[in-house]
Amino acid sequence: MPTIASSQSLTRLPSEVAVVAPGATTRGATGAHIGGRKTMEDVAVLFDGDATFFGGGVFDGAGGPRAAKTAAAAFAHLFDADRRANVDVMKDHFARAETQTLATAAKKGKWPDVTTAVVAVVDADNVVVGWAGDSVALVVDDKHVTALTRPHLASDPTEARRIKDAGGSVGRSPAEARASSTRKLVGKLAPAAAFGAGKKNPKRVYPGGITVTRAIGGLPLKYADPKLVVAVPDVVVLPRNQIKPGSKLVLASDGLLEKLDHLALVDLIHNHPPDHVARVAADKNTNDNIALAVFDL
Repeated sequence: MPTIASSQSLTRLPSEVAVVAPGATTRGATGAHIGGRKTMEDVAVLFDGDATFFGGGVFDGAGGPRAAKTAAAAFAHLFDADRRANVDVMKDHFARAETQTLATAAKKGKWPDVTTAVVAVVDADNVVVGWAGDSVALVVDDKHVTALTRPHLASDPTEARRIKDAGGSVGRSPAEARASSTRKLVGKLAPAAAFGAGKKNPKRVYPGGITVTRAIGGLPLKYADPKLVVAVPDVVVLPRNQIKPGSKLVLASDGLLEKLDHLALVDLIHNHPPDHVARVAADKNTNDNIALAVFDL
């Protein structure tokens, strides 16, 4: 989940809480597990669909489940009204889901909840995936796992550069984020002493203290100046004729991949329902919530 301050190598291409839209396609199924958390903040959703158009999304919440639930419901409604699978529609729906989530948060007590989002729609020709944050989309055939997404994290050089160009900073602590280049170089030798954070601490966006660089919701982040964490998605289009027959499309919060290796994931996805997959991942001592949606391609 995206953490707020208080795996494996995959091929890469350019719920306890689950929401199922009325009449949702039977081509997909969801699963979830609370993992090592005290509360469940992840949501999986299936969109209304049929054999010619189907899809869904996974939303990994932080600060509470409200942003994840609101965004999931927004996408289900949007794709029920506009059943097209293309880049422009995906980007438009991300913008609309962001607007609705922020408006709901402002209206209902200004809650600070934020969520990642990975959303996919499939028509006769293409699989279209949009994402903001570090939730994943995978194509799993009988031998291989192919990642369609690249995580939007402060540790990613491209995302870190965007944050810095927008007037923000990146570091494993506020002290490191504020430090000069020379000070950071010296601090590499003893980061705990220099910055109060070890090498294993994740890099974060400052101001904000969040690990992801793109997400939906998060009123304090979106009304801050400068605006650093955005809901603008990356979108990929994968022609269905390039996908191996019998493959599965998997959307998941990042907790799924914390402990599962490649071969285990192939076996689980093809031979077990999503709830079982989530439970196995949780049993491997993940400290995160897990939610996933699996679709036959």
